[in-house]
Amino acid sequence: MEGGLDMATRKRLANRFRAEYARGTKKQKGEVLDRLVAVGMGRSTARRLLSQAVKSREEPGPGRGRRPKYDEAAQRLPERLWLLMGMPCGPYMKAMLDQWIPALRADGELDGIDGDALEQVRSMSASTIDRRLRPLKRAAMPRACP
Repeated sequence: MEGGLDMATRKRLANRFRAEYARGTKKQKGEVLDRLVAVGMGRSTARRLLSQAVKSREEPGPGRGRRPKYDEAAQRLPERLWLLMGMPCGPYMKAMLDQWIPALRADGELDGIDGDALEQVRSMSASTIDRRLRPLKRAAMPRACP
């Protein structure tokens, strides 16, 4: 053990000084580290524990990140089309959408689907289609027997 302190004691000490360390200047942070070194904790360990304690685990707030380009109906529609088309790969599905959509509409498979959602799916790239289908494709893959 480094300096005779067990890990639980080191973490308790780091948590006690974390607020002071977080809002301190460089000189004040050095003084906090000096105090922890004086009680038997290594300087690098003290700095690591204080830095970990300072990090916040907040979730990103609303409005962060990119806005979705496609609405929710258009995001779910490729899954349905993929199943109806016989589970093709993304590039083949993208190439065949213009032929399959009129046929599926004529059969009544796409009743209740908004035309705007269909146009959004037609405008999706093959990579986006593959990205949207990834969870469904993984679920459809057979698993090896134990």
